[in-house]
Amino acid sequence: MLRTITISFGVGVVISASLAGVWTLINGGAFGHLDPMSYYPLQVFTMIVWPTSIFLLPVGPETPMSSVVGVTAIALGVNGALYAFVVCVASKVSHISMSKS
Repeated sequence: MLRTITISFGVGVVISASLAGVWTLINGGAFGHLDPMSYYPLQVFTMIVWPTSIFLLPVGPETPMSSVVGVTAIALGVNGALYAFVVCVASKVSHISMSKS
């Protein structure tokens, strides 16, 4: 059980870190200047698989880099904990429903 929780925490951190990198590149203009609505599907996907990215909304260009790194680290950690929590609850519910059958 602990191994499953650890793996799910790691998956949550890797997914959110990957999306943080993608959005850093997009905001830096690495993909050129596109219509903002062209990124809408990626925004929806990001909010589904990285719900703690909402922590980054108040971060702007004038925000000190140390604050940006700190808020991003918190968002990554909380997302990993959220993934671990969901997997733990799902396995408990699965175990309970199987034992009743």
